[in-house]
Amino acid sequence: LAQALLLELGPRPIVRRPRAPNSALRPALGAQCGLGRHTVPAAVMDETRALLDALMGPNRNRSTEANDSGMPDFAERTICKRYLVGFCPHDWFSMPKRALMPCSKIHSDLMKDHFERHPESAKFRAWYEEDFLNYLQPIARDCDNFIVRERTKCRPKSAGGKVLRMPPDVQARYDDMEKRYAELLRKSEEAADTSLTSSKELMGQAMVLKEEIDTIRAKYTTEFQGEDICEVCGVKYPLGTGGAEWHDKESHKKGKTHQGFAQIREKIDELLSRRKEWDKYRSQRRKEYEPMLQRELAAERREHERAVRPAVVEKERERPREKIPERPAHREKSRGREKAAKAKETDRDRDRDRSRDRRKERSRSRERSHDAAKKTHKADRSSERGRAKSGRSERSSDRSRSRSRSRSRKRSASRH
Repeated sequence: LAQALLLELGPRPIVRRPRAPNSALRPALGAQCGLGRHTVPAAVMDETRALLDALMGPNRNRSTEANDSGMPDFAERTICKRYLVGFCPHDWFSMPKRALMPCSKIHSDLMKDHFERHPESAKFRAWYEEDFLNYLQPIARDCDNFIVRERTKCRPKSAGGKVLRMPPDVQARYDDMEKRYAELLRKSEEAADTSLTSSKELMGQAMVLKEEIDTIRAKYTTEFQGEDICEVCGVKYPLGTGGAEWHDKESHKKGKTHQGFAQIREKIDELLSRRKEWDKYRSQRRKEYEPMLQRELAAERREHERAVRPAVVEKERERPREKIPERPAHREKSRGREKAAKAKETDRDRDRDRSRDRRKERSRSRERSHDAAKKTHKADRSSERGRAKSGRSERSSDRSRSRSRSRSRKRSASRH
């Protein structure tokens, strides 16, 4: 069976027979073992492949213990490193509020054995334990935040309050007895009209059942003493004798939730005490391990995108296209009239803007011509003033010359 599984899931050897080609051999071999390619569903094949990976490792078909990059087989990105250095709590908590992210990697005891026997296991352990600590600490912090939130919801002790708590099996029997009691009462009332004897008989059976119901209620009804919450796991439990023997402070410690968080907190304390041992492998971690982590994250991101893209495309393809409802004719006409009115209004605004621009341009040209005329007038007046001033100066110079001549004549006449 193991050979048949390997033939179906791993690399198949080439079988050379003169009258039986490989395409005919494989269905025949699968049919003999019940593993024909055309008869086994894909989900069963995946489960079988995962089982073989967990039992024999992901490199079960390789002849060497190192992969193509020279790293050991337990360093493959398909191997859960948390499981190698401790445990993987991905499926420990079933409640939706407390559930962790699922882990799709391989949890193999064979890989753990290879990891512990590897000559450089101390280096790999330091790398993986540091990542494991970074994974566990947020889980513990989320649990602490949950405890803080839920503590405010714990019910206090109520004065004289009674509470009814039953185990699940007793609760089921109690509910069934109440249904039978109600049915007997109904039948007794119906039989009272026809037969008083049968009615009394049914009422007697109902009274016997009522006594049993009251006995169960008295046994499991206790005074409510309040609630408290566990500081380790965040599970609430009743105080005092208010809880049944299957749900109190001590019994909840046997549950998976408490045991899981207790193991997580214990592992965190253990890893914190070993942080100094990781320092000597810090430089190797930066050079070798962190680049490898980046490559693994990039590869996982690409695989996730390849896996999600077909589903998104198929979902978009299956989504019914929304049909645009046809508009009534009168709405189309009114819409056309509105468009025409809007176009007219736009043309009117455009013409108004153009006329305003033309008026502004004409006023600017008039202002420019007026300014030019004023400048010309000023120039003419200044030139006229210049000419008048030059004429006055010439006349004054002529008068001064004539006066000088007359004075000279008078002086000459007085001498003679």
